[in-house]
Amino acid sequence: MTIAPMSSERPARGLFNIGVDPEEIWTLGKTIGKGAFGFVHVATSNHDAHKQAAVKLITVDDPEDVETIRKEVKILQSCNHANVVAFDNTYLNGETLWLVMEYCGGGSVADLLRFRALKQHEIHHVLSEILKGLHHLHQQHIIHRDLKSANLLLTTLGVVKVADFGVSKILLNDNLKTKTFVGTPHWMAPEIILGKEYDARCDMWSVGIVGIELAEQHPPKYQINMHGVLAAIPKAPSPTLARPSEWSALFVDFLAVLLVKEPKNRPTAETALCLPLFNAAESDAALDRVNGQSGQSSLICFIKRVCEAKKKGKLPPKPRRRAVRQGGFTYSSKTTLHTMDDETKDSVSNENDVLLGNWDTTTRTRGSGKSTTKTATRTQSSLSSSASFKFGV
Repeated sequence: MTIAPMSSERPARGLFNIGVDPEEIWTLGKTIGKGAFGFVHVATSNHDAHKQAAVKLITVDDPEDVETIRKEVKILQSCNHANVVAFDNTYLNGETLWLVMEYCGGGSVADLLRFRALKQHEIHHVLSEILKGLHHLHQQHIIHRDLKSANLLLTTLGVVKVADFGVSKILLNDNLKTKTFVGTPHWMAPEIILGKEYDARCDMWSVGIVGIELAEQHPPKYQINMHGVLAAIPKAPSPTLARPSEWSALFVDFLAVLLVKEPKNRPTAETALCLPLFNAAESDAALDRVNGQSGQSSLICFIKRVCEAKKKGKLPPKPRRRAVRQGGFTYSSKTTLHTMDDETKDSVSNENDVLLGNWDTTTRTRGSGKSTTKTATRTQSSLSSSASFKFGV
C-alpha cells in the first residue's frame, strides 16, 4: 500500500488542541517505539486509509514533563524541511497528550546498524541528509543536542530525517550559546561535558561520532560505561576509525575535520556539505556508486530487507543507551537516569581503567572474591554484539 506523505503545509495552531477527540481522526495501531515520556504508535487516518502518522502518547501528570513537551512542539512547529521529521498536530485527550508526527516507515538508522555497518556510498548519502537537516535547524537557531543513529529516521525511499527534539533548544540570547548538560554521553561534545558555553557546533561533533557509528555499528568507546566515557571524551585524543586504511581518505579526512576538540575550529553544517566528501568533482565515483547503485538506492534495498526481517521478528540485540535529559548530573546522584546493576559496573570497570591509563588487567569475578588475569586487547568480534548475527545484505 502506498502511504500518502504528511502535508508540508502546516497552518499555525495552538500548542494543544483541546475539545477535539483524536480518536475520531486517527486509529491507533501497533507500538513502534518507546521514548522518555511515552509510547509511540503507528496510526491510520479515519478519513484516508492511505495516510499514516506516528503518534506519541504522553501522560501529562508532571508539570515539568509538560514544559519539556511544550518546547519540543514549538521546535517541531518551527521546522519545515525534507530532512526533519514533520509535525502534524497535538491533541489533549483527558490526561493523555497526542503528539502526531510524520510516520517514517523505514525505521531508524539504529535499526539498520543492528544488522550490519553501512557501506561507504550509503554512509555518504546518510551524512549528506543529516547535514541538510541540521543546516535547516541551525538556521532557525535550534541545536539538537542528542544526535545519534536512534534519532535518525528513514522513509522507505531512503530519505533520512532528524527526529526526537526532547532535549533540543532554541537559542534566543545574543551570543546564541547555552551551558545546559544534556545529551547521550557517547555522542556528547567535549565542551558540553566540561560545562562550557556551547553553540550549534556541538551537533557537528555528534555528526562525526555518527559517521564512525555508521562505519563500525557502534560509537567510539561504546563498551565503556557512562561515567568512564564522560571522563574520557575531554581527555582522550579525538576518536578515529578503528581501521582507517579500509576507508577512503576523503571519509577519514571528513571525520577529522568534524571531530576537533576546539568548537570554533569545526565547520558549520553548511560548510561541511561543501567538503570534498560530497563534492562530485573531487570524490572518486566508485565511492558513491557500487555495482551501479547509488548510496540511496543501496540504502533502499537494505531498508526493505531489514523491514522484512523485523516483521518476522528476526532482530539482533538492541544496545541500551539513554540520554541525559536535563542538567545537574553528578556521578554520585542516585536519581540519575543512567543506572547500572552491579554486574554491569563490574564488567566494564577494567575497560574504563584501560582507557584512562590504568593498565590493570586484573578482573574480579562478581561475588567470588577471586580475581583472574586477562589481556587488555580485545578482538573486534568480541566487541560487537551483532557481529555474529547473520544477515545477507
